Amino acid sequence: MLTKKHAKNTKSHSENWKFQTRETQNFPDLCESLLTNIPNTRRREGQIKMLRTVAEILAGEREQKYLAVEGGTGVGKSFGYLLPATLHAVLTGRRVIVATGTKNLQEQLYEKDAPMLAGLVGNITGKNPTIAILLGKYNYLCQEALMRRIKSLVDLGCDLTDVEERELDFLHNIEQWFSGGGSGVYDHLPIMQGPKADEEIQARWWSRISAADDSIDCKECGFNNCPFARARENAATADVVIANHHLVATDYVLRDKIDFSLFAVKGEDPPEILIIDEAHDFPDAFRGSFETYLSTHRWSRLNKDIQKTIDTVSWFAKGNEDFMSRALSLQEEYLGFAAQIEANIKALFHWANTEMKKRSTQQWLMFPGDQYPNLKEIREPLSRARGCLYTAMQLCDDMKSWASVKEDEEKGVSLKHQTKLLGRIEERVSELDAALCRCAGLTEHYRTIGATGDAVWFDGRKFTACPVRVADKLAGLWDSYENVILTSATLFPFPQSDGFEWFREEYGFKRGEIVMGVVPSPFRYFDQMTAFVATHPDLKASNGDTRAQKIAEFVNRAYKYPGGIMVLFTSYHEMNAVVEHVAPTVPDDRILLVQGRNGGKADLLARFKSHGNAVLFGVSSFWQGVDIPGDALSTLIVAKIPFPRPDEPLIEALSWLAGRTAWKTVIVPLTAMTLRQGVGRLIRTENDRGYVVITDPRAIGKHRWFLKECLPVPLYETK
Repeated sequence: MLTKKHAKNTKSHSENWKFQTRETQNFPDLCESLLTNIPNTRRREGQIKMLRTVAEILAGEREQKYLAVEGGTGVGKSFGYLLPATLHAVLTGRRVIVATGTKNLQEQLYEKDAPMLAGLVGNITGKNPTIAILLGKYNYLCQEALMRRIKSLVDLGCDLTDVEERELDFLHNIEQWFSGGGSGVYDHLPIMQGPKADEEIQARWWSRISAADDSIDCKECGFNNCPFARARENAATADVVIANHHLVATDYVLRDKIDFSLFAVKGEDPPEILIIDEAHDFPDAFRGSFETYLSTHRWSRLNKDIQKTIDTVSWFAKGNEDFMSRALSLQEEYLGFAAQIEANIKALFHWANTEMKKRSTQQWLMFPGDQYPNLKEIREPLSRARGCLYTAMQLCDDMKSWASVKEDEEKGVSLKHQTKLLGRIEERVSELDAALCRCAGLTEHYRTIGATGDAVWFDGRKFTACPVRVADKLAGLWDSYENVILTSATLFPFPQSDGFEWFREEYGFKRGEIVMGVVPSPFRYFDQMTAFVATHPDLKASNGDTRAQKIAEFVNRAYKYPGGIMVLFTSYHEMNAVVEHVAPTVPDDRILLVQGRNGGKADLLARFKSHGNAVLFGVSSFWQGVDIPGDALSTLIVAKIPFPRPDEPLIEALSWLAGRTAWKTVIVPLTAMTLRQGVGRLIRTENDRGYVVITDPRAIGKHRWFLKECLPVPLYETK
C-alpha cells in the first residue's frame, strides 16, 4: 500500500503510482491515499469516512447501490464525493453527474474543486478527466430570440417607449458583445454602455432572449455558435458534469417522454452515476418539473405566437391565388376561435377572483367541488384552434411543391422551419389544455386520486397545480442510474433512526437499498456557540406589537457585542413590525438591511459581509444557502420556531393525507429541517464564535425536546 511518505517522494513517478493503484490497492484505499496526500490540506476523519463510503458504493463493495450521507459544516463534503467520483470515471469510463441546488456551489465546484482534483487524477492515471458545467437554459443567450426581439422593437420605429428604447440599447450591446467573442452566458455580461437599468428590469429583458423562452425549440436550433448547444455538447461527453437539481429533473422527464438526454450524445447512454449535493432541496426542485400553471399571460403569449406564425404562412402564400385564399381563410377562422378563448379565459379569472373574495383570503386552496363550471367553453375553441395549426402545417407541406419555393432554396428551408415551429406551438396548445384540466378542472386533485395527485391553488393572478408527493417518481429517477449519492449539511430532520425513516420514505427508497449515515461537523460547537431561548411573557405569539417591541429589545441588546447580527423571521408581517421598532435606534457604526426593502438577496448578503457590523433582517430564503464566515455574523436571532403555515397548499395536502399522524410525519420533520438549516448559518469555520437567541418561549416549554434534537448545544433560558 502506498504510504504518505512514499507519495510525497514519488510525485514524478507516475508509472510506479499507476502500477500500485491498479495492482496493490483497492479503490477506497486508493481514494484515501490521494486525499491525504493533497498538499496544504489537513486530515479530517469525517471527510475520510465519507470518501471511503462513497468509494465503496461506486466500486460495488457494498450490497446497496445508493448512499445518503449528512455531512456537517466543515466536513469537506465536495472532496468527499468528487475525488472518488472523478477517479472512478477515469478508471471505469462510467460518467458522473454532480447536481447542486445553488449556482454558487455549482460554480465553486467547476472553477475550483473539480479542476484541482482533475489535475491530481490526471497526474496519477495519465488521463486527464474532462469536466463540464451545464447551467439552466435561462442563463444562455438564444440568438434567434435576440434577433427576433430586436426586429420587433425596431419595427415599432417612433412608437418606442422610453423603456423600450433602453431595452433596444441593451440588446444591441449584447449583440455586439456576443459577436465580438462573448460567451453568451448571463453572468458573464460586461458592464453595458448607455443608461443603466436595475437588476430586475435587466433580468426581464434577458428572459425574452434566453434559451428558456417558451417559443424557443432548442432541438431545431439552426445557429452554429449557440451557447446552450455548445454547453450541452460539452456536457454530453464529459467524464464529470456539474449541473443543477432542475436540470437533472428535466433530463429525467425528457428521457421518459422522448428518449432524449441533456447529458448524452444522441444514441449513447447517459451518465450512470448521479451525485446530488444540497440534497435537502432536491424533492422540491424535482416536484417543480411536474408542476403546471394557468395565467392570462400564458394564453396571451401563446395567442400572439400562433397569430404571428399563421401570418408568416400567409406571407409564404403570396403569389399563388389558391394558397393565398386558404391562408386568409385560415387566419379568419383562427381569429374567431382566439376571440372565444380570450373571452372565456377572462370569464374564468373573473369567476376565480370572485370566489376568492367570498373566502376573504389572499390564496384560494381549491378542492373537489371548486371546479370551474364552464371549462368546456374554453377547451372546445382551444381544440379547434389546434386544428387550425394542423391546417397550417398541411398548407406548408403543400407549398413545398410550389415552383417558386422549389426555385428559392432559402425560402424552402424557411418553410420547413415554419412547419417545425407550428409543431412546437401545437405542443404548447396541448400543454395549455392539460393545465386547464388540472388547474381549473381539478382532474388530478389529490383528494380524488390520492397522494400522487395535485394540490391546486389560485393567488389572484394564476392557478397552480403541483403534485403533492413525488416519492414514486423519485424512485423512477434513482432506478435510471447505477449509483446515486445524496448529501447535504442537513439531510435528515433528526440524525437518528426516525430521521432516516422519514428520509427514506420521502425520497422514494425501498428498505435495504440505501446506506444512510451522519458524519458530524469537526467544529467544537460547545466552545464556539452559545444558545439561549427568551422566555419573557411579552414574546407570546398572541401579543402582536408588544412581541415585536420585545424582539427589537433583543436586537438592541446584541449591539454591545462586536460583529454582525442576523434576524430570521417566518413572516414578512412580523419582520416589518420589528423593523419599525429597530430602525430608529440603529447605532451609527451599524446599518440595517431588510429583505424586500434594501435590495435582492445577493446584494444584501454582499453588503452585510463587507460592512462587518451590520444588522440583517430576512425571511425564508435566508434560512439556508447563506455562508457568512467570521465576525460578519456573530449573533443569530431566530424570531420564531419555523413551523410551516397550515394553509400552505402542500402542507395542507400532506397533513390531510397523513391524518392523525400529520404532526409527527409532516410538521415536525419539516420544522426540524428548517430550524437546523437556520441555526447552521452561524458557525461556518473552526474559528467562528457566536450566539443564537430564539425569541419563542415555546422552545423551552412543550417543544423543548424538539429543540434539543435540532441544536448542537444546550439551550439556556433568558428573559
